Amino acid sequence: MAEEKTTTTIGNWNEVDSCLKALGNLGDKIQETEGTMNSEIDAVRSKYSTKLERWNTEKQELNTDLNLFLESNVKDFKEAKTKTFAHGEISYKKSGQASLDFFNKNTETDVIEKIKDTLKPKEIKLFIRIKETLNKQAIKSADLGADVLKQIGLKLVQSFSFAVKIYK
Repeated sequence: MAEEKTTTTIGNWNEVDSCLKALGNLGDKIQETEGTMNSEIDAVRSKYSTKLERWNTEKQELNTDLNLFLESNVKDFKEAKTKTFAHGEISYKKSGQASLDFFNKNTETDVIEKIKDTLKPKEIKLFIRIKETLNKQAIKSADLGADVLKQIGLKLVQSFSFAVKIYK
């Protein structure tokens, strides 16, 4: 990777114009070469696509069939977590964490209300969080000044960029 330049070799606005011309010429060469490359890649991809599609579909069907069989026979993995066969092995592992999912079209709001209605106050505090977050938009709009922002542990960061348009 090239080192990042920190000084310019451009000394005046005429050299800026020359730089823009060079950028345009390089852009044209890159675009033309990439077009040729993509055409060649498309031709090769087209040559093999039918065969690969058929094999990928067959592979997906076999994987689906295998997973359905394994899910319906998970009880056979109680003693040994791995079964070895002539052409491979199957291992069974429960995921590290169980996850909660909403059922019966419940939403998070529904579940929160049901927790409040069903459980004891101690459990409610344990299961429902109250999250404080900064209202950054309000802070930016308040025009607090750099000193106040620094006092509360913030700073206003404003970046800028240039747009370069190449004429052809």
